[in-house]
Amino acid sequence: MAKDDYHVIVYNILSYLYQCLKHGEKPDESKLRCNGKFLDINETYWKYIFKNLYEYGFITGIIIDKNDNGYDIYRLDMAQITPTGIEYLTENSTMQKAKKFFKDTAEVLIPLIK
Repeated sequence: MAKDDYHVIVYNILSYLYQCLKHGEKPDESKLRCNGKFLDINETYWKYIFKNLYEYGFITGIIIDKNDNGYDIYRLDMAQITPTGIEYLTENSTMQKAKKFFKDTAEVLIPLIK
């Protein structure tokens, strides 16, 4: 796995949102943007990931606005992991491989909340 693999990024996003939920804090939108503090992926890939997380029911709170150019995503500061997202994060074997990737490389894209 590489740091820009789909499952690694999904693990990173969901684990960050889970930590936000457990600590009662709103997500920092700058940590979730494609070109923000901790993600470095192209915008098309980023939109694809967030759209799928939302459509699969793993997150709520964001706004997906369809337009002539496809769609835009807003309100990342209102994103929340759902119980389904928590289950996927903690039970899915691919998510466990992504978690192992972080432990093996000691590379965390989105640091956990203190």
